[in-house]
Amino acid sequence: MSQTLESLTLETETGKINHYDISYILGSYDSISLETAIEILARGNFEAKWVVSKVLVRYGEKVIPLLKEIILDESADVELRCSALRIVQQIKSPQVIFVISELFSLTQSEELIALAIETLASQGKECVDFLSNLLNQEEYRIFATKALAQIPHTSIIAPLLSVTKDENSEVRLYSITALKNFDRASILKVMIEALEDNSSSVRKEALIGIGLRLKKTQEIPLISIIAPLLNDLNLGVAQQAAITLSKCSHPLAVNFLEKSLISPYTPIPLKITIIKSLAWIETEKSIQSLGNYLILADHLLTLEIIKVLGRVTNSKITQDAIALRHLVIAILNNFYENIPPSKNTPEILQSLCYSWKQLKAKSALKYVQEITENSKKYFNSLEAEKILFHLKSLES
Repeated sequence: MSQTLESLTLETETGKINHYDISYILGSYDSISLETAIEILARGNFEAKWVVSKVLVRYGEKVIPLLKEIILDESADVELRCSALRIVQQIKSPQVIFVISELFSLTQSEELIALAIETLASQGKECVDFLSNLLNQEEYRIFATKALAQIPHTSIIAPLLSVTKDENSEVRLYSITALKNFDRASILKVMIEALEDNSSSVRKEALIGIGLRLKKTQEIPLISIIAPLLNDLNLGVAQQAAITLSKCSHPLAVNFLEKSLISPYTPIPLKITIIKSLAWIETEKSIQSLGNYLILADHLLTLEIIKVLGRVTNSKITQDAIALRHLVIAILNNFYENIPPSKNTPEILQSLCYSWKQLKAKSALKYVQEITENSKKYFNSLEAEKILFHLKSLES
């Protein structure tokens, strides 16, 4: 065994490594001394370091003092110090906090500081107090906020609430992102305030957080607070406002979405998101609003509405779902019977056929047959026949 280790040590010094030796060491890690493993970590190539890091992790707390020497050695290569930190990151121990504390007093390397913060986050709630203190130091605040945001424990709430109005938008974003996972009145208040943040990323994240709350309740005040962001200058925020409103089935949410949908000032990408949101709500009012807009919509939006209507409740068998499906089929049937010339296009007709198929619309069989016979040159005949066969089979 000692000969194998000597061979490995010599080979790593020259940048060579034998795969057999790696496997052998992994299978006999408890026979390798810490000193030898540390030497391989310091002198080995990438592959050797990767192997020996697994060996070192298995030593647990015993390895921390030796790794500490590397981590705190300002003359050592930064990559080597980072390698040592990554090993420490996998070990749960109070010693880790002290090592990181000393590192902060020594280094100016952003790479090391960022990795050190990640290491603290890996220690869980035991590091919350230490990270909370770092929030008071501007140079560490962003790193500490990121670390706290990774700890799934209620102890992070108070420190993160303290930085939701920080000058750095990244700090605000990470705090809002983490806080949205907790259902507290104080956090909801912060989320509402964040809707007026000058950072679009913060506004968007706050909307996601409020959406989690809206999904559980049908709070009219919340709906009225979200609605103005449908007009946000940032498209991503406006789209998220539509998605957030889709989390509840209150008629007021549908009214706001419908108003934005029919507005000539609403950009097309946002209208597409609103169409999807109304379909997700899956109420008679939301579906009827899509039906009302079907004739008014341009070609692209008409296709989108037909597509989303084909997916409504098609996997549900409740009485409400069945009634809603009948409404959708009636809307599509009526649209076809009164289709304006401008919308009598191959793409729209084919989309109708597919939606009828998804909805198992037996009443649309005659329409599909008529479309197929009159428009063979526009369709893949095999696909058209499949749709016809499918709908005919429902009658038998």
